[in-house]
Amino acid sequence: MPKTKRSETPSPIPAPGEIVRLPLLAMRGFIITPYFNFSFIATRHPTISAAERARQLKPPRMAVFCQRNDSDELPEAKALYPVGVLCSLISCQSPAENPAQRKVQLEGVCRITLVRIINADDGTCREAEVQLLPEPEESPRDLEECRRMLIMCLDNAQEREAAEGELLKNGNGAAQQKMLARARATQDLSVCTDVLSHLLKLDDSLRHIMLQTASPLERARLLIATLNGFTYRVEIERKVVTAARQSMERHQREYFLNEQMRAIRQELGVADQEESEINALRVREQELAAPAYV
Repeated sequence: MPKTKRSETPSPIPAPGEIVRLPLLAMRGFIITPYFNFSFIATRHPTISAAERARQLKPPRMAVFCQRNDSDELPEAKALYPVGVLCSLISCQSPAENPAQRKVQLEGVCRITLVRIINADDGTCREAEVQLLPEPEESPRDLEECRRMLIMCLDNAQEREAAEGELLKNGNGAAQQKMLARARATQDLSVCTDVLSHLLKLDDSLRHIMLQTASPLERARLLIATLNGFTYRVEIERKVVTAARQSMERHQREYFLNEQMRAIRQELGVADQEESEINALRVREQELAAPAYV
């Protein structure tokens, strides 16, 4: 029998409890999630050095953590969120228009926790010791029920979504629809929640909470509450708009009819006659010497 050839490329995911040392990327103004592929232009020296160092590893990978303060150039551990994402480096190229920069493409793999930051002696690259953040053991039945509920809430929100596309972060383009299809098709609740947490239009604070939450069930419940809130808000907004439109149409109708009646009376001379009669009644009221109780 021919021998089965095993892959010599190690898994990018560290074993539970294993501490690995990876190039550190401190991300500013952007929140990455596992299972998400994204590209950016690296202009800062620490980011370029980290990407170049990651390219030398087998497999090429980086530790990505979000900064708490975007103004920090070299944030220390306490200035980073404690949970980040281990990313595979897909490519790292020098743009022809600016060779000093790097066009970097990463793909999120799994959640990791920061153990410590190691500063290189020559200042070329900072590295981080990280550990895998394991997901808690949860009932397969609970996971499946929660996944179905999440997809049902997503469908309801999309059915009630306004025409301007308020549900998705970057509109309803082909890429977004492809990610939605992936979220619906997967049987893995962890994948589903991470794809949706990047795809949906969420507040940055909620997106950070989603990234820091290890449990897929807890992430799914957060998304279900968000989608239900969106659906309820859309329904309320539509009711308010409908009521306002009906009220406006009624007032416009009444105003139009009143103007028509006024024009007819003017043509018939009725308006002047009624005004004269009203004025005459007011004069008689003033001249009437009646007791106060009348």
